[in-house]
Amino acid sequence: MAWRSTMAGCGLAVMITGCSTAPPEPRPLLPPPAPTTARPPTAMPSASPTIDPGERQALGEPESRELPFEVRPLPGRAGALVVSVEPDRARTYLRLADDNGQLGPVHVLEGRFLAAALGDDPPWLVTSPGDGLLCAERLGAEREQARCAPVRAHRLLRVGSRPMLLEERTIDPDDPDEPRKPGAPAKREPDAPKTSGEAEPDDEVRLWLRAIDATGNIGDVLNTEITFTRPLVGMGLLDAAGIRGGAHLLWYERLDPRREKGRKVPRALLRHARLDAEGKLVRSSRWRVMKGDRGYGHLEGHHAGRLATWGNAALYVGRFEEDGGKTQGYEAIRLSKPRGNVVADDALFGVDPERIARDEALRPEELTALKGLWSAAPRLSPGQKGRDLGRVAWAGDHGWFLKTSSGVTLHRFTLDEGIVDLPPPFVTQRSIMSWAAMESDGAGLAAVDGALVVVTPDGTTLRGGEAATTLAARPVRIGGAWWGLVPDGRDGARLRRLHPEPTDVAVAASLDAGRAALAGGPNEGLLLVLDHGRLRLWRITGGGKAEPLGSHGTDMRHGLVAASRADGGAIVAGIAERKRRVVALAVDGAGRLLTETSTTVPASASLWLRSRPGGGAWLADGARTMVAWLDEAARERARADWPQQEPGWHCIDGEPARSAWPSVEVGRFVELEPMAAPGTCLLDAPVLLANGLLRWLGSRTEGLHAIAELGRAAVLAPPTAPLPAPTMSPTNANGSKTTTACPPEMVSIRGQFCIDRFEGQLVDAADGAPLSPYYPTTPNLTQIILGRWGPHRWTTGDLLARAMPLPSLGRSPNAAPKAVARSRYGVVPSGYVSGHGAHEACEAAGKRLCSEAEWKTACRGEQERDFPYGDDYRQGACNVFRYGHPAFTLHDNPAIGHLDPRLNQVLDNGAPMLERTGSRPGCASRWGDDAVFDMVGNLDEWIDSKKGTFVGGFYSRSTRKGCNAKVSAHPRRYLDYSLGIRCCKKARP
Repeated sequence: MAWRSTMAGCGLAVMITGCSTAPPEPRPLLPPPAPTTARPPTAMPSASPTIDPGERQALGEPESRELPFEVRPLPGRAGALVVSVEPDRARTYLRLADDNGQLGPVHVLEGRFLAAALGDDPPWLVTSPGDGLLCAERLGAEREQARCAPVRAHRLLRVGSRPMLLEERTIDPDDPDEPRKPGAPAKREPDAPKTSGEAEPDDEVRLWLRAIDATGNIGDVLNTEITFTRPLVGMGLLDAAGIRGGAHLLWYERLDPRREKGRKVPRALLRHARLDAEGKLVRSSRWRVMKGDRGYGHLEGHHAGRLATWGNAALYVGRFEEDGGKTQGYEAIRLSKPRGNVVADDALFGVDPERIARDEALRPEELTALKGLWSAAPRLSPGQKGRDLGRVAWAGDHGWFLKTSSGVTLHRFTLDEGIVDLPPPFVTQRSIMSWAAMESDGAGLAAVDGALVVVTPDGTTLRGGEAATTLAARPVRIGGAWWGLVPDGRDGARLRRLHPEPTDVAVAASLDAGRAALAGGPNEGLLLVLDHGRLRLWRITGGGKAEPLGSHGTDMRHGLVAASRADGGAIVAGIAERKRRVVALAVDGAGRLLTETSTTVPASASLWLRSRPGGGAWLADGARTMVAWLDEAARERARADWPQQEPGWHCIDGEPARSAWPSVEVGRFVELEPMAAPGTCLLDAPVLLANGLLRWLGSRTEGLHAIAELGRAAVLAPPTAPLPAPTMSPTNANGSKTTTACPPEMVSIRGQFCIDRFEGQLVDAADGAPLSPYYPTTPNLTQIILGRWGPHRWTTGDLLARAMPLPSLGRSPNAAPKAVARSRYGVVPSGYVSGHGAHEACEAAGKRLCSEAEWKTACRGEQERDFPYGDDYRQGACNVFRYGHPAFTLHDNPAIGHLDPRLNQVLDNGAPMLERTGSRPGCASRWGDDAVFDMVGNLDEWIDSKKGTFVGGFYSRSTRKGCNAKVSAHPRRYLDYSLGIRCCKKARP
């Protein structure tokens, strides 16, 4: 039997219409989830023979798709890894290129990303799930539990015969013989992080090692006995490389400054030393490689330095420039005796710097071949520069690389064969399901590969017309037609009959995600829209008309969701502004208000609401940690924690299916075994039909591949269980036309002007699709950022930083979208906005940038206080003055790399430092029964100023000035990760 009950009798969490067979043997109620500790997701388990996955019908013809990739070398010419990452899906794909010229099978890392690798049989990998943990594992052991620890190591290397992690840690003055605990701050007052790299540290650091044992356990620290004072924040360890007899290390140390024309010029030196096979400093090996004036992370005139080793020999290799950059080239310095400069052809620096360290001289034909390889412009990453060192990964005598002359292509090189073209390393078979909805009778609608797929109640599938990529609200069925809210770059969204005969229906309202929702019905449905404390309603008729029904006052302000009532009308839920609570209400088919009440569901960026067979609904937070059972009057009858399960796989489309679902019996959960089949992913809740069939719309993930599917499984159908509803006295909607001074997404400030309620999210004017908040919208700068940080993220920061992939762009790098500013609740606000870009995005939305006086007035609230919440600074009330700094986390220096697209994804205590809009209700500037959120902190916001001014402070800015925080040091063309947007508009009379 595919369905296993977890309660006496029968009942199910999904849409259920009847029960015609006897229930299975009762089993105990699922216990609440036990507390868990942080650990990475497990790999996908093998399919259990006790799980019936049901019948799976493919809904689209899978298409071949090539995934982007990079090549990463393994130290010591031990091989190469061809790597592809899908950051939004938390999946990494690896193939090993060996010294026989063969490319191995695809390995899938679920929920973790590669930081470093070490040649072995099989290779060692250091990965991270992105939550402050480093994990050690073997390639090919993806199905085993990775061994993880909260360490911040900087290098993975082999010291003698052992794989080890190398850490650079500030010496704890209270216990100089032990490193500070991983992630622990220095002992100082939590004042602002420094934003200037000019500050010279006066603390000593020490290098430590941690051994990785044969099972992947990361051991305790070992003292290398190397200590030094860094010349600059983040400027310490340069490189480390293991050898048979130990390891070679390079690091920077501070020198006393020199004086020039009455000013101090900071200086530094580069030092080399060797560790023995036990990881201890060989004191006689310490040697000053060079010294000079200190730049940002390098010595002036010397760039991109690194180690190149062959056997036990080691070189410093890098680029140099003289005469203000007029003379440029490569340099090599032998670190093993006899020490000194080494002369080599530029081609060797470009494609095989390790070969320079080899004692054996190059044969003329070997040099000629390597010059030919160099002239072919090889790369390890698509954005790698032609002057970079080591642009080929060597596996013995086989070189592996990619070219970008006609797309991105993989190649292999040997002296005998020359350059060999190879097929794409990662080819997937996928049919993509973008969204889906299924009703209680089994009828469904999905967008598969850009087209509609219609599921009839009897399970027949039909191909429909073109589908929108995204919808602003869950689609619903009204009569025999499907309706939805389709994003629009100009108006937010449009009401559209999706199938059959797609038709837009005009509605005199602003329809945007989070403020508009639909509820279906057998003959008629409802459109519901939040507008300044009013819930406006329209009846959607079977003939395709939208008839206004009036409006009701409500405490809801955003996060609107709706589900159909069994007796007609809708159950509606949303987030109230004051006291940060979730409110639910019920309206009948005529649009009359039945009740409005508070619930115990936690407020979140999104809410989950589904109709319950027999009446009422299930309401949960977006993460589905808790669920409430609502009756037909939208009153909460029970609540329970939703059992949290680790499915063991990550989805390409949708989310991993849960086997535990709330039941129609109040307060109970049941399990659906087909949902536990490995790779099962859902895009909407499953439905159990009266004939005993479980049906769902989703996707099946298998390795690289994903298949959009309609799932069916035979189960025992539990009975419906009506929830009694109290007698209600309906309140008629106010039929008079209401007018407000401001659009629904804006707040009226004394009736004089309007200001966006939330920080802006940029969308594409062409289709209303959100633009990535982690990149600028201009194609030239986007390409520069991808070209720099694509390859540089592998060489910048510690291993946790290197494991963090670049976020998905979501569009072609060459695209130049027209950006429109939207004010929305619960979204990641757009950073990387220039003053010019902010001005244009507000104008495209029919608004403008705020003046400084307007912005300050709105921020101070109607009580005219220096902070949104009061007269005095309160730490933590707003997302500002954070102890950490994202650039320090990623680059070890808060003053550099401010266009890195990963900065606003950096976590602090497990949560992003840049928060979703409206996340801090305590940081709301109150205006009557409305409020403006996050004017202090989260992102700096541009205002209308010819010279360029932004205000409010961002999450890591060291300011306690609240509404008076202002920066005028940058022109309007400037942009970085911390700069966002908020618009104003003249109020209607």
